Amino acid sequence: RARNVLAVLLEIVEATGATQVFYNHLYDPVSLVRDHRVKQGLS
Repeated sequence: RARNVLAVLLEIVEATGATQVFYNHLYDPVSLVRDHRVKQGLS
């Protein structure tokens, strides 16, 4: 289940017509990098 998080979120946004995405912020190094990439991709 190691799918690309951004790709999955974009699929969900498109399928649902979402206009906003909310998520929790984690502070471990791996999550910080992932969250930064997702935030950039959704902007």
